[in-house]
Amino acid sequence: MVTGLLHVFIALVIAFYLLRDDHKLAMWFTSRISGPDSATHAYLEEVDTDLETIYFGNILNAFVVAIVAAITYTLLDSIAPSGLTIPAAVLLGLLTGLASLIPVVGMKLVYVPIGLYLAGRALLSNPQSIWFPLAFLLAAVVVVDGVTELLLRPYISGRNLHVGLVLFAYIIGPLLFGWYGLFFGPLLLVLLIHSTRIVLPELLHGQALTPTAAAGDPIPDSDGGTESETDPSDETVSDASKAAVSSNSEPASEGANEQDTEHAEQ
Repeated sequence: MVTGLLHVFIALVIAFYLLRDDHKLAMWFTSRISGPDSATHAYLEEVDTDLETIYFGNILNAFVVAIVAAITYTLLDSIAPSGLTIPAAVLLGLLTGLASLIPVVGMKLVYVPIGLYLAGRALLSNPQSIWFPLAFLLAAVVVVDGVTELLLRPYISGRNLHVGLVLFAYIIGPLLFGWYGLFFGPLLLVLLIHSTRIVLPELLHGQALTPTAAAGDPIPDSDGGTESETDPSDETVSDASKAAVSSNSEPASEGANEQDTEHAEQ
């Protein structure tokens, strides 16, 4: 318990100073270590953008889960047999969305106890109505937990990344690293993807990429090379022709000036 509180305190202190001095740290890093036109700067910019999307997406996903759960519980409550109504369906839906922020167990902390409660009441009052608790658990697992967790979370949390990769990050992360793998898995995914996009080409080809180049479309347009470009050989030819014309025109102009001088003397 004491160790956990100590970790929370350290995390809050680090987060406070990072939020307070983030601009100073960014300016120092840009001026002293890596300029804005370097591949390192491009890499960190892309990682920061996607991490912000993913971790903010967790909160947005909780709101979506709360809405879906509240609607699902309300619809199920409308067809519930007498004596098996869901108490405070909307409130329990909001609590389900809040519980989705808890790693691994998440929404199960809310809808599993509700299902067990309904099943106990059905067995005590009317065993034939046991279908309703089973239907409730099935709807909660498939709609509230399954659809939102497997489909909406990867889409909301990783809109700039491949949906399938984000899905595997959320599945494989907890399997490899435990409950904190839910946060560590997407972090590793973002670092790996952008290191492959930005850092690896520089290591292989020795060409530094700017932030604009890193964020651009890697597949150029079909008419991208149709713009008029000056060929160095054409410039050489044109310069030679200009020199030839000027050299030919100089004797002619000198001859004309001599004739004008003779007419003036006469």
